[in-house]
This record gives sequence, C-alpha cells and structure tokens, in this order.
Amino acid sequence: MINLVTEDGLYCGTDPRELWDKKTFSDYITKAFADTSMGAINYTIDKREIRVEKNGTSAIALEQFRMDVFFSPKTPLRMVSHLIKDGDNWKFDFTSLSLVPTNEDIHKINKAVE
Repeated sequence: MINLVTEDGLYCGTDPRELWDKKTFSDYITKAFADTSMGAINYTIDKREIRVEKNGTSAIALEQFRMDVFFSPKTPLRMVSHLIKDGDNWKFDFTSLSLVPTNEDIHKINKAVE
C-alpha cells in the first residue's frame, strides 16, 4: 500500500491532528495493519466515483463506505483522494478520510459532545 503513495503527498485521517507525510502515514498504516486483534475488517461501499482529468494524468476518487469495526457502522466514512499518473501506474498524492453524518444527525452529535 505504501508503494502507492507519493513521497511529497498529504494524507489526512479523521482526527484534525492527523495530517501526515509519507513516512508518518507509512508508520501509522504499518502499525494499524500489524494489529490482528480486530480480525477481518468488513466494509460496505455505498458510493464510488472516479473522475479522470481530460489529459489522463490525474484523477479524483471518492469512496463512501461503512465499516463494522472502526467508528460507527451508522455513520458513513468518505475518502477523497487525488491520484497522479506515474509512468504506467497511479499514485495517491492526497487522501482525506472523514466521517459523514447525515444533516439530521449533526445536532445529535453536537449535543453528545457538549
């Protein structure tokens, strides 16, 4: 997975403090995947869309999904990524993962964290 990210990319997690360069992201991913205590991670993709730039050298990818292990299966996650063409391969130079509650649930979340 780490071979699919650029050296100078920006990789954003769900926490505002999670703004990573390649090394920090690599360390985080390596540690996360080394933890086998959670078992298999099941997820359901609700939406996936990829838009390739007209010149074919970059793309935006969106994936919205739910996971049964992390966060809450009731609140979708959305990953938005920018990819660049590197020879015959694609590499991520930006990713941002965020929780995406419905507009109706935002007031419930705000009340819960008061």
